Amino acid sequence: MKLIHRNLFSFLTLAGLSGTVLAIDNLAGLNESCAQAIRSNDLRQARKDCEAAQFEARLAKKGSTPTQQAFAHDNWGDVLLAQNKLVEAEAAYRRSYAVRDRAFGSESGEIAISLDKIASALVRAGKQAQASPLLLKALTIREKFTGTQSREVADTLHSLGMLAFSSGKPSDALGYFQRAYTIREKLLGPAHLLVGQTLQNLGVATHSVSGDDAAAPIFRRALDIVAGAKGWEDPAILD
Repeated sequence: MKLIHRNLFSFLTLAGLSGTVLAIDNLAGLNESCAQAIRSNDLRQARKDCEAAQFEARLAKKGSTPTQQAFAHDNWGDVLLAQNKLVEAEAAYRRSYAVRDRAFGSESGEIAISLDKIASALVRAGKQAQASPLLLKALTIREKFTGTQSREVADTLHSLGMLAFSSGKPSDALGYFQRAYTIREKLLGPAHLLVGQTLQNLGVATHSVSGDDAAAPIFRRALDIVAGAKGWEDPAILD
């Protein structure tokens, strides 16, 4: 067994592929380390790991999976976005889009990830009009590939609600938040923190459209959930 392993490694070395194999494994590890650092809000470590992942992605270009290459660009974009480097973040997300487009096509389920990411950078830069068609396309793709009641669809609906509200379209936001809330409640249960936060945004949109009386019971329900729930905390809460 050892002999086979040695011969295989020798073959890979002679073929110039051993570095690629190692780079692929290392790229996946760096991507995960970077993602974990981002989740922990450790931007110093995230920047270190993501920069290394970018280097590994270039090394592994011929043999690594497009998914890992795209994630390396996504993660780097997330770090830049957290540092408010909006132009650089958008560029990183567009590199991710290019990788997925070449590998899977512009109508693939994977491309919706990049569309969401690019849109987030555009919204932060105040380019809502450019972000809207990207999110709408992501929604169409996700409904096709994951079904109309998936968490991915709910996430995109919520992003569309945030975009609509910030663009002065509270009625549109209300519809998006209502759909996102319905899906999330079904998938996560009525007491999940993310459900409560979605309901809070629904209350803000309802208040803007219909006033205090219509929004009050929604706010009370949202506060009850948020006060007692434990779950993933979504920073996208309307003020």
